[in-house]
Amino acid sequence: QAIISRGRWCRAKDMLSKLGQVILATAVTTEGQGRENWSF
Repeated sequence: QAIISRGRWCRAKDMLSKLGQVILATAVTTEGQGRENWSF
């Protein structure tokens, strides 16, 4: 049971890090587009 929990934790951690990278990339892209549109 501990091994299963560890596997799930690792998978959850991977998903969270991927999700974080996607959010970060989206935020950077949106910020860049916003700057271009508003010419800051």
